[in-house]
Parts: sequence; C-alpha cells; structure tokens
Amino acid sequence: MSGQTDRINFTEITKEVIRRRAGYRCCKCDKTLVGPGATTCDFVELGQCAHIYAAKPTGPRGQSHLTEEQLRSPENGLYLCNDCHKLVDGKLREKKYRAEQLLQIKSIHEYKIAVEMGNDVMPLNWIKSVKIEESPNIKVGTIIDFAKTTVLYGSNGTGKSSIIEMLYEVLSSSILKRWNGKRMKAVIDVDNPVKYPVTVTLDKIVSYLAGGCGLAIFPYQMDVIYIRDKERPTEVKDDLQYVAEYLGKDRNNIEAMIQVADFSNAVMVSKAEIEEVRKNPYRECRIKVWRKDYITGHEWKLQQLSDTERSRFVLDLVVSYLSAVSRFRPAILLIDWGNIFSFSEGLIGQYMRLFQNPNMNFQTIIASHTKWQNVEWSGWNLVYLNKYEIVEDW
Repeated sequence: MSGQTDRINFTEITKEVIRRRAGYRCCKCDKTLVGPGATTCDFVELGQCAHIYAAKPTGPRGQSHLTEEQLRSPENGLYLCNDCHKLVDGKLREKKYRAEQLLQIKSIHEYKIAVEMGNDVMPLNWIKSVKIEESPNIKVGTIIDFAKTTVLYGSNGTGKSSIIEMLYEVLSSSILKRWNGKRMKAVIDVDNPVKYPVTVTLDKIVSYLAGGCGLAIFPYQMDVIYIRDKERPTEVKDDLQYVAEYLGKDRNNIEAMIQVADFSNAVMVSKAEIEEVRKNPYRECRIKVWRKDYITGHEWKLQQLSDTERSRFVLDLVVSYLSAVSRFRPAILLIDWGNIFSFSEGLIGQYMRLFQNPNMNFQTIIASHTKWQNVEWSGWNLVYLNKYEIVEDW
C-alpha cells in the first residue's frame, strides 16, 4: 500500500455502482437521497459513499488485512445519508459499529432493493445475530453479528462448530448426539418484519420463547442444510444413498433435488442425471455428471470422480437447491468446513463469490479452522473466535 497515511478513495465508477446497488437510498435508514433540484433540468444528491473498512489505517474499523484494491472495491462501500454516515463512523464506544454489522446492513438493504425490482418475493428471515447466555464452551455474553455470508474461524476449542451446530439444532428442532445433556441458551435475532428475538434453550430438547410465548418450534420458517465434518459414506448401495448420507437427507429428497436442479450458477457441474441400474431385489441408481471444465458432452459417473470432485458436486447441488427454494421461503446453508472439502484457495474463492452473489438469496454461515490467506475477499463477513471470546479481526 502506498504510504500508510494515504486515503484510499473510491473511483467515480465505483461510487456509482454503490449508489445504484442501494437504489439511491440510505442503506441504514432507507431515506431517498437523490431527487429534483432547483430547476427542471437539475437534481440533488444527499448521499455519501462510506467505507466499511476504513479509507485510512487510523479510520473507523481499521483496514484489517484488505489490499488497496479490496478497500476501494464496491464490496467495501455503503451508501448512507449524512446523519447515518456520522452515526456509523462516530467515536462513541457504546454506538460503535463493527464491520460485520455494516456488511449485514448492506446485504439486507440490497436484497430489499432486489425485491422491489421484482426479483424476489420472500422476506429474508436471515439470522441477524446470536447472543450466548449459557454455554459449556463459549463465553457468556458473546454476540456474533451475521451477514449474507459469514466465516467463523479460529483454533480448536473456540466454539466455531458449537455455534454452527447450535443453529442447526435450533432451526431443525433436533439435538445432535454429542450435545445431548449439555445445556446451551442463546438469543437469536432475525431480520423479520415482526422483529421478535427468539430465546432458545438446548438441553435434552430444544425449547423456544418469542414475544412472551413458549413455542415448540422455531417461529420463523427456514429451510436449512448442514454440511458437517464427518466421515464420508463408504459402504452405501448406490450414489443416491451416498449423497443422502453426506447431507443427512432422505434419498427420495436427493433424487428430487437432482431431477429439478438448475446448475447454471454452479462452479463445476453443468448437468446431472439419475440412471437406474437395478430394480430388484432393491432399487439401485447411479448419478451421471457433466462438467463445465471438460469437453461438452462428456459424462462422468459419480464413482469416477475424486473425493474433492464429489464434494464439489454435492456443494453445487446444494447451491442449486437453495438458490431455487430461497425464492419462496428463507434458507440457510451451514458448513463446518474443517476437512470436508480439500479445496484450493482459488476454488474456495469461487464458492465464496457464489455465496455472495445477490441472486443467491440464501444465507451462508461457515466454520473454518484457519483464515484463508489467499482467498479474494468479495464482501463476506469474517469473525475470529479466540478461546472463550470474540476478537474483531476484519
């Protein structure tokens, strides 16, 4: 970076991208910021393009590890009115805005603009924040703010997987075996017009409290897929069973997912089909895969692919499913990355850009054991979890 005191400003082209993506409205208060001027041929703009990560090393929220190119990119910009700009960059500690909060505000505002343009019809119901009130391994009082795509990272024992598992249990109303008998209590806030935070308690069962009412299920409907760090299915009767066990789903559900899948946004897969190879004494199916990175028309059996390539197929299938279902109801993808995917950082970057794609209306929350050093940042939220506490890193 040229000179530590230099301010990294947005280009005029980048500013216009930020304005237009915000619909010329304040991302925080929704105030219209462009309108008629003094004459019929003039207009007035009251908005400002603010930096999420600071334009200077000493600015609000710092610059973290972003490059100069990333700091001046549209992903790092937020369109605000003058009052909101002063508020988010204010020096009062009790009103300090963290980068992850601003990334969340930006994601939600841009989604609402997309809805108004006719792209989608469903309210988000994204997870907005989690506050830990009781936990066997996470500091009480810990608050995590989530954006459209959030990566939790840190060493073993910092609670990354616990948060992912807790969210899965809450949204699916089920207790995973390793949590049976361990008590956890948290307040989950969602971006929903009703605005009721939900207090959840995990013990032998999952119980909920929202708006003063005790509930048996999570009150805001959400489709959830959880990909966890576990042993790959090995002895399964066919490919459908392999994918079903990989995702913890019913094989009939996997068959339906493949039959209707649209892989136009996928990273590797261009098409997939199911081939029935046996009916009696039991049904056996194989999955045929066509890849974008190979000669058109060449098909692969799922069994012919490497472990990494099969993981890419599963992830492409999940993205296809969630991108479709999130048009009609809120959806969330939970990934305990760990050793699930032996992906290069270049490949990880492709999927992170896909998760951030505004046409992908589902939320993604990932637990990772390490910080990806060479993955190009595309606006996602990165939260570093230290032992029993949160450290604001990016």
